[in-house]
Amino acid sequence: MPINKNYNFGNNLVSLDLETTGLSPGKDKIIEIGAVKTDSTGKEIEEFNSLVNPGILISDFIENLTGISNDDVSKSLQFVDIADEFHSFLGDSIIIGHNIEFDLKFLSEEGLKLNNKFIDTWRFSQIMLPDLLDLSLGSICNYLDINQQNAHRALSDAKFTLEVFLLLSEKYETFDNKLQTAICNIISEKDNELFFLFNSVLSQTDSNVKNNIFFSPMEIIPKHSIKEKTKGNYFNYENDILQKIFSSDSEILNKVLSNFSYRKQQLDMSEVIADCIENQFSAALEAGTGVGKSLAYLLPAAIFALKTGKRVLVSTNTINLQDQLYLKDLPLVKSILSELDPDIEDINFSILKGRDNYLCIKNYGNQFVDEDVDQDYSRFLAKMAVWISKTETGEKSELGLSNYVNNNYWRRISPKNKINCYGFDGPCFLRESREKAESSHIVIVNHALLMTDLKSVNSVIPDYDVLIIDEAHNLEDVASQHLGWKLDERDLKDIARINYGKYDLIEMFGNLIKREFKNTVDLDQAENKLKRTISMIEELNIKSRNLFKSFNQIVITRGNKNSGHNSLRIDIDSNFPELKLVRDEWNELKLKLDKLKSDLIRYYKDSKEKIIGSKIQFQNWYDLFQQWIENWEEAKNNLDEFLLLSNNEMVYWIEHNEQFNNHVFFSAPINVSKILNENLFQNAKSVILTSATLNSNDEFNHLIQTTGLNADHAKSFGSPFDYDNSVEILLPTMFPEPNADNYQEELDKIIFENVLTANGRSMVLFTSYKSLRNTQRSLKKKLDEYNINVLAQGVDGNPYQIIKRFKKNPKSLILGTSSFWEGVDIDNGSLDLLIITKLPFDVPTHPLFEARSAKYDNSFMEYALPRAILKFKQGFGRLIRNEKDTGKVLLLDSRITSKRYGKIFLEALPGGKKTFMEPDFFR
Repeated sequence: MPINKNYNFGNNLVSLDLETTGLSPGKDKIIEIGAVKTDSTGKEIEEFNSLVNPGILISDFIENLTGISNDDVSKSLQFVDIADEFHSFLGDSIIIGHNIEFDLKFLSEEGLKLNNKFIDTWRFSQIMLPDLLDLSLGSICNYLDINQQNAHRALSDAKFTLEVFLLLSEKYETFDNKLQTAICNIISEKDNELFFLFNSVLSQTDSNVKNNIFFSPMEIIPKHSIKEKTKGNYFNYENDILQKIFSSDSEILNKVLSNFSYRKQQLDMSEVIADCIENQFSAALEAGTGVGKSLAYLLPAAIFALKTGKRVLVSTNTINLQDQLYLKDLPLVKSILSELDPDIEDINFSILKGRDNYLCIKNYGNQFVDEDVDQDYSRFLAKMAVWISKTETGEKSELGLSNYVNNNYWRRISPKNKINCYGFDGPCFLRESREKAESSHIVIVNHALLMTDLKSVNSVIPDYDVLIIDEAHNLEDVASQHLGWKLDERDLKDIARINYGKYDLIEMFGNLIKREFKNTVDLDQAENKLKRTISMIEELNIKSRNLFKSFNQIVITRGNKNSGHNSLRIDIDSNFPELKLVRDEWNELKLKLDKLKSDLIRYYKDSKEKIIGSKIQFQNWYDLFQQWIENWEEAKNNLDEFLLLSNNEMVYWIEHNEQFNNHVFFSAPINVSKILNENLFQNAKSVILTSATLNSNDEFNHLIQTTGLNADHAKSFGSPFDYDNSVEILLPTMFPEPNADNYQEELDKIIFENVLTANGRSMVLFTSYKSLRNTQRSLKKKLDEYNINVLAQGVDGNPYQIIKRFKKNPKSLILGTSSFWEGVDIDNGSLDLLIITKLPFDVPTHPLFEARSAKYDNSFMEYALPRAILKFKQGFGRLIRNEKDTGKVLLLDSRITSKRYGKIFLEALPGGKKTFMEPDFFR
């Protein structure tokens, strides 16, 4: 496939791929080589393809993956016999491969050490396809509409890799010259491979011209406009409009949905919500799996907004659901309304997220203050330049970011504060998202932003008349997290080192001074000041280490230990003498840091007028320093509050992670219900709380007590799915209790036997990560022998990655905790067995749980049990995701049958055939 005739790569290309017996170059061997050679324009001229006798056995897994058997290679030549021919084929060509380092290491182990220039299409794609998270060859081919046939064979994969390279090269050619310049200048010369790719192979413009073009991200942001919200009072609808839409013979839904099925519960729920909105009522509505609650609340909300011109706010717990409503469900609502009335004006809707979900143009520009950006980070910045050229929203959700990149890189370029915000007189994605929300009938937010708005006295989200909170079972926990605060020891140590993110602000200041101060006297004075500053920082580092040693001693001797964590609540009765020592150490550290802050502000002012050539860099440095000041002031206020116990309505505690020897300080309100009632619910004329799990079999009493909602209606709409005929619930009779010495051993045995019977297709939910890891270590090798993959949370990827791998190969076992209990959908029918290891009670000694439990006469029945039931229902809901799903739920907590409260858990489930397991089931 030759590309644009204007391209000349300057040399022949060879796209290379190897198939191997495994992933370890020292242990595994090559079984097939495939390569395709092109001339300098990308025109194919020659191929090389050969099976290779590895001298070791090919496993069943590799044979199934590649189709290459031991018989296939038994009569083939060994690598040493074809090495010279292959080396001659390569010549001095530029070598292209997908994750090419893998192939080069295997070739090196075989004695073929290559000095060719090489290009990795994985790295190339990382920059050119910023919205793609999965950068496997198959994923990229799918993204680029390359029909990938005969995958995992060397020659065909080499051809696909070449096609990827050529298509990405064509894409690069279409970029604006300023964007090409940005990429070339961002990529470090130390990054040999990518520097060679962008500055030599793909460079079609004179480099001197390129280097003279100044890149500004503001110049490549697409222009777009914001549509104004109409005033309303023009959409007339009949009283039976919801009946017309949701009826069993609905012409509208049959037309706009390919798989519409009538659900009476959906119609009933939508009518209740419409009545609540119309009459300014509040309600708590539980909607079982399959009801279709999103449409049930979005349609009445849209009709109300169009009729009145008033705004509806919808809040979700997860950004995933937030995106689903915005990208899928609300466009569907728009289609339904247009079917009702083709002349109806569009309903305007928008999505609003927290500030750290948006790119800050100014912070992105600040990244170029540091001239010595590390290799991985420069690749990230180049990737961002490509994305900036096409994004209209600046939202992180458009990007494919790993957890590491999100936590370490993205946070540096998202908005952090309001100081000198460039958005006041230039482009700002955060500001534009809020302006769009002001012009919308329906605004989608998440609970975290809802709490931020509450804390900021409604300054973040535009006014609204109707508030709908989906995934409302999480509301108490999210409110606890966001209406309090969290301070990490590592962040406080960074502050004491005068670091902001990866930036050493003192080192940066010193480099600017050395570069700018030509007068020897000025330079000597400035360097002497910096030496005194560095000396003070060294002293601060010692004091901060001593402070945390003192905290550590308190937590270890007085705290509660649970799964590698020590926790200790600090309250008004905490009068132990060690606490006074900590307070004294903190006060001393605080005074010295405040003094250092004042000194640095003065140094900046003294130096500002003497800076001539680096004024922009110097101002950027000061912006970073201002953000450091904001971090310091916030940390100082929080730790003051923690040690002085200045708010008796808050719970304060400290946690120590033994593995990382790290402390985190926490604060949370004891009672969020009063705050939510007075500062959130009373701001709206109608409030709807909904979820698949709101009722703890207590007529919504737990929900009302913990959220403070004065509900006019509280109702459950059961699932339309036939659980009694689709789910078998296996109950234990002779299984050890969770605190028994042999529980883990017996747990692993029963999981192994049942997963083997199910041939994978299983998920196990844990309440403890320690127990999960024990099971993973116990079962991985055993199940590998049966070609059943074990996918453990925190070991084999994040939930998104694990679910994707499971759907691709259902002959697998998922081991999950925390986030796997809810919000995880395996909706392709590949999950047949769900195992719940323990009833999901909170840790009773957790400081926040302990403080809240104290408010109840019978804390177990009134607080602990309802919370556990809601999470139990969420976990159970992972198995059946549509009306065709079937399967088994294995409950391995004997308390479900041996304790009186066990039947309350079972009664809370939507159905299922219950079977008591005989004693020999556990042998």
